[in-house]
Amino acid sequence: MPCPELCAFGLDRGHIFIEKELRTPDGRKLVRGLAQDLVRQIRTYLDCGVHILGVLGKNGSPSCGVEETWAGHVCPGSGAFIEELASELNDQGIALEMTGMRDSEPEKAIAVLDRWLSIHLAGKK
Repeated sequence: MPCPELCAFGLDRGHIFIEKELRTPDGRKLVRGLAQDLVRQIRTYLDCGVHILGVLGKNGSPSCGVEETWAGHVCPGSGAFIEELASELNDQGIALEMTGMRDSEPEKAIAVLDRWLSIHLAGKK
């Protein structure tokens, strides 16, 4: 997935309140466009027979958090990009599981991927 924060603000973004900026009209336009582009790619993969296991986001991120976002502190909710991605996937009738993980929990990401793979492989039998 693209990094909306990098696309919007570059690498030097420590001085920017990202959550606030991504929820402005211009920020929403940016993340909506990125979400639409990603869903077009997902649709292309699906149309070519590629199975997509799911979306693994970065909890605590103001853009890519799935269960937790950042608004000056970690709080419940989805990041701005994930909200737009979920909306666009829904609009296009594409059902994908979304879950988040934290950098400090790599074992959770591995467990999620293992579960998704086992479901996918079980469906191929």
